[in-house]
Amino acid sequence: MLPLSIPTKDVVKNTAKTIMKRSPMATAVISLVILAVFFLTQFLFTGTFALVFNKMVILQIIFGVLLFTCIFWPVLMGAIRFFWVFTEHKTNKIEAIFYYFSNFKVYSRAVKPVILLGLKIFLIAFLSFIPCFISSLLEGSWVYNTFDFNVPLWSANLRLITDFLKFAGTALTVFLSLKYYLYPVVAVMDESLYLMEAMHISEMISKQSISAFASLVVSFIGWFLLSLLGLPLVYTLPFFLLSYVVHSRFALVNYNLNLQRVLG
Repeated sequence: MLPLSIPTKDVVKNTAKTIMKRSPMATAVISLVILAVFFLTQFLFTGTFALVFNKMVILQIIFGVLLFTCIFWPVLMGAIRFFWVFTEHKTNKIEAIFYYFSNFKVYSRAVKPVILLGLKIFLIAFLSFIPCFISSLLEGSWVYNTFDFNVPLWSANLRLITDFLKFAGTALTVFLSLKYYLYPVVAVMDESLYLMEAMHISEMISKQSISAFASLVVSFIGWFLLSLLGLPLVYTLPFFLLSYVVHSRFALVNYNLNLQRVLG
C-alpha cells in the first residue's frame, strides 16, 4: 500500500490565496506589523544602539541575535499562530500577533526554542564546514610558516577546492537544518508539548514532507524578486506565511493518515 502524498505547491498556494480572500485587510495588517517590527530591530541594530558596539564585532553579533530572539521571533510566531487559527475558519483579533508577549510563560515558550535551535544549527554548520576550514588552512601560508615548512606548490590549487567545500558546507547545513522547519507550527498547534517533543515531531514528519516544502520555498523566489521591483511585501509576506501554514497542516494530516494506515 503506497503512502499518501502531500498536495503539490500549486494546491497549497491556491488554498492559501482562497483563505487570504476571506479577510485581506487582516492579512495586510499582520504583514505591516511584521515588517514594522523587522525594520525596528534593524534600526536598533544598525542605528543608535549599534554605535555603542562600534568596532566590537562579537558584541554586535550578540546584540543582533538578542534583538531577533527577543523581539522579532515572538512576533513572527504570533503571526504563524494567527494564520494557523485562520486556516481553521475561526475569527482572530489582529492583536493576537502579540500573543507571545502576553505573559512570561508563553514568551519563554517562543524564545527558548530559538536558542536551542540556534545552537543545533550552529553545531551542524560547524561540523559541515570542518573540511572547508582544513582546506583553507592548507591553502594559506600560516600553517607552513608556523611550523617552518616550505609552502608546497600544490597548495595554490586548493582555492577551487575550498570554494567548493564552502558551497557544500552551506548546502549541507541548510538541508540538515530543514528537518526543524515544522517546529513553529507544531509548537502553535499543541502548546502542551514540551520543547524536545515538538522538535522530535518536526523531525519525524519532515522526513516525508521536506522535499515538498523545499519546492514550495523555491516557487516563492519569483514572488520575492517581484517584491523588489514593486509588488508590495504587504501581499507577498502573508501569502508566503499562509502557504507555509497550509503546507504544514497538510503535512501533519498526511503523516497522521499514513500512521493510521500502517497501524491498521
